[in-house]
This record gives sequence, C-alpha cells and structure tokens, in this order.
Amino acid sequence: MAPLIMCVLCVVSFYSSRALTSQVRAWALSHAMMDVPNARSLHVAPTSRGGGLAIVIVVLASGLLGAD
Repeated sequence: MAPLIMCVLCVVSFYSSRALTSQVRAWALSHAMMDVPNARSLHVAPTSRGGGLAIVIVVLASGLLGAD
C-alpha cells in the first residue's frame, strides 16, 4: 500500500474514532451504562462504559480497508 494512502487512512481512522467515541459515550450515558466506583476502584466519579467499542470498530474497519 502506498505511504500516502496509509497516512490518509491513519488520519481518517483517528478522526472517525474520536467522533464515534463521543457518540458511544453519549449513548452509554443515555442508557445508564455507568461504572460506579467502589473501594477497589481507581476512579472517584462514576464513569461511562463502552467507549472502547468505537476504537475496536474503527480498528477493524481500517484493517479491512488497509488489507492488500
């Protein structure tokens, strides 16, 4: 694959994962998918779950598009 196409794919992947992460976060907040901290938690405030889902989707899509 040409280096320019790989650079474009990386930039598009970054921005699409950033946008998709915020959408998944908003969806998780609206469906009360929260990780409430307990005594063993490292965070002190409730945190939404599922943001990694956006990263997985973008990595898989990039892998399919970038496959030769």
